Amino acid sequence: MPRFGGAPKCHACEKSVYMAEEVKALGKVWHKTCFKCNGCGKRLESGSESEHDDKPYCKNCYGKRFGPKGIGGGATAGCLQTEEGALPSANLKIRTPLLTSLRLGAKEKCYTCEKAVYAAEKLIVLTRYFHKMCVKC
Repeated sequence: MPRFGGAPKCHACEKSVYMAEEVKALGKVWHKTCFKCNGCGKRLESGSESEHDDKPYCKNCYGKRFGPKGIGGGATAGCLQTEEGALPSANLKIRTPLLTSLRLGAKEKCYTCEKAVYAAEKLIVLTRYFHKMCVKC
């Protein structure tokens, strides 16, 4: 005997999802309005999501929460200049960003655009100075 009301249920709200409003992602069915990032709430499209603990995340939130930790994570993480330092309470070595002195006037020039680089926007990559927006790996 046919069963009526057999529309699949939305993974987020548990209500029926009809063909015109469905998104299939992460092996589940969602309403278009329910398929959003668990971190920032941004609406996602199928294929643009990442999953953690059965919950969808946008690429940015996924990277911030579950990606590499530390300063400048993401695209520039492998390019940052570092120095070795020892923890005072243990014999473990840690990597810390190379600190530079803060100046009001910028003497360094960006390697890419050759304009002045100030402390708030400075990024040091392989002993060269860049604006954060000028670094492209």
